[in-house]
Amino acid sequence: MLAAALTSLALLTAHDLIGIVDVGIGVAAGSISEHDYEGLAVSPDGRWLAVETRHADLPNNTTRIHWQVIDLRSPDRVIDAGDGGEPIPYVSRGYVNGASSPQIPRWSADSQWIVYRLKRNGQIQLWRSHRDGTRQELLTHNGADIEAFRWSADGSGGHKILFYTGPPRAELERQLREEGTRGYLYDERFAPGFSTLPIHDTDAVPRSFWVYDLSAGIERRATPDEQAEYERQPVRKWLRKASNTGIAVWLEDLRSDRSVGLDPDLTITTSLQTCKAEPCTGHFKGLWLSDDGQVVYFLRWIGPHQYGRMAFYAWRIGSARVKTILTSDDLYEGCAKFAGHLYCGHESATSPKKIVGIDLNTGEQSTLYDPNAHFQSLRLGPVQALTWKTSDGIDGFGHLVLPADYQGGRRYPLIVVQYRSRGFLRGGIGDEYPIHLFAAHGFAVLSFHRPDDEALEATSTSYEELERKGWIDHRDRRRVLSALEAGIDELDRRGIIDPTRVGLTGLSDGGETVAYALIHSPTRFAAAAASWTCCAPTFFYVAGPKYQPLLASYGFDNPEGPARPQWHGASVAMNADKVRTPLLLQVSDYELIPETEAFTALREAGRPVEMYVFPNEFHTKNQPLHRLALYRRNLQWFQFWLQGVEASDPLDAGQYVRWRALRNQSSAVTQDSNGKS
Repeated sequence: MLAAALTSLALLTAHDLIGIVDVGIGVAAGSISEHDYEGLAVSPDGRWLAVETRHADLPNNTTRIHWQVIDLRSPDRVIDAGDGGEPIPYVSRGYVNGASSPQIPRWSADSQWIVYRLKRNGQIQLWRSHRDGTRQELLTHNGADIEAFRWSADGSGGHKILFYTGPPRAELERQLREEGTRGYLYDERFAPGFSTLPIHDTDAVPRSFWVYDLSAGIERRATPDEQAEYERQPVRKWLRKASNTGIAVWLEDLRSDRSVGLDPDLTITTSLQTCKAEPCTGHFKGLWLSDDGQVVYFLRWIGPHQYGRMAFYAWRIGSARVKTILTSDDLYEGCAKFAGHLYCGHESATSPKKIVGIDLNTGEQSTLYDPNAHFQSLRLGPVQALTWKTSDGIDGFGHLVLPADYQGGRRYPLIVVQYRSRGFLRGGIGDEYPIHLFAAHGFAVLSFHRPDDEALEATSTSYEELERKGWIDHRDRRRVLSALEAGIDELDRRGIIDPTRVGLTGLSDGGETVAYALIHSPTRFAAAAASWTCCAPTFFYVAGPKYQPLLASYGFDNPEGPARPQWHGASVAMNADKVRTPLLLQVSDYELIPETEAFTALREAGRPVEMYVFPNEFHTKNQPLHRLALYRRNLQWFQFWLQGVEASDPLDAGQYVRWRALRNQSSAVTQDSNGKS
């Protein structure tokens, strides 16, 4: 009966994936440092929860953002509180990533309004929405984009909003036009691979601090005292205080030498004592204090790594023991506490994010808001969490996703998706390689979690230093490939996969793994797909004065100088003759120029390669129609190479004519290689 019920469910499609409504769990709207942690936005009276949602609008090829207000007393009542505008892109060092983090709004003291940043017509201003969805109002009219904000705590009665901005838009545009009339000096502002205009690094511009007075409707410059209030940092990480008792709790680094080491284990400490129980030290995802200041609640990874199982705990201050409230293989994040409940984002390997409530006394969990409940009617393959070790002791972790009709004793073609594996297994980093869609079409999928170099982290003082050390002798790339290959070998040992039909995919760091594997393990993978390969020498030249010093710090200096061996060890373009694996490249136009060298070198060497370019995209592609095309083409690519299947709905009429020609090329390369050996 159960088997019949399961097989009657529909298999997942690409449109099911593109139709997911994303529930926003992001950074705090007023965050200015890692110490300023916040969770979901629960109103001060505990009645309402506000959250951002996003969904793909395929006909218009855009992403729609809305604010939803959930009545916590009647969770079925969800109010649309207004349009969320355009995605606000993430930018670092002037580099546009393409990703856009969701925001957490801030409630007014009377629980009537939410305030948030909204981008419209290229401007980022403060807006507010009434909780009943009847009113949405523009608050600020600043000449610069608002980067963060928070309510003032100076006793103004909840009428004063502190915020800061980047540089004025009009002034930047005027300066750029004026300089352009006499020609731009080719200086440290230029990275011609990404823009033919100077790239303005807003990180290097001092912030401007402002105040918006709601009671008077006035926007003005902040006074020195108001700026100091905003910039004042908590001296302790995740500081929490009980308003009635004054008791405080925070996370403390108890190492004797704190000058070195990244992301160390932290320990729960209170103004009364430090918790000595084993669960009180580790990697945390949340920390809260009961209203009476007597009980500390916390969420952390159970093991030493930041993957796998999680648990909610309760520690009564003064006790030698810790109570376990809830353990799970699922992902919880962005939790906010009110009274005896936590409200969290929750997702499993087979279900997208939803909002749940957790009773802190019983651990009972209830669903408050699930815009993707239809996933329960889809037939997804079984998922197993896997651990393994390499021969030199590196811990490996990932999830094995099997076909929905998996049969024990049969070996399946495998596709590897990278490079973090937790929560809903969607499409890997960048969401281009659809894990459950692959499984629905007869593939086993290894969702691979790249191993962090914890030994190197312990000896580094910054993430920049960690990156530099990781590139010495390609240490990091070798570690990642070693762990990945050990995981594949484990699946082969278990009789689950066909080791001659393994595909590899990756974006960003995952793309670097693809490139490194094609060079250093050329016979391991039968097909590959990547969103970039990173390290062609052209990358150095087009990085320009802006990014060349950064590349040089990683050992990638002038490719014609002493750094040439560093490039050679990581560059597909310089090792085209070694590559045996058919490669599909799907790149953004923003990152096209560096990839042309790898593509051309492979093509000239007679290697099977095809490249597609997506317009108006960045490192992370976000246009819905593009993501749908990525899902479909990546699936069809691996069906062709690993299953010998040609889909009835190719993306273009000539697709299989070209791919058959590539297959003939691949056969010729293999025969030539065997002949030489």
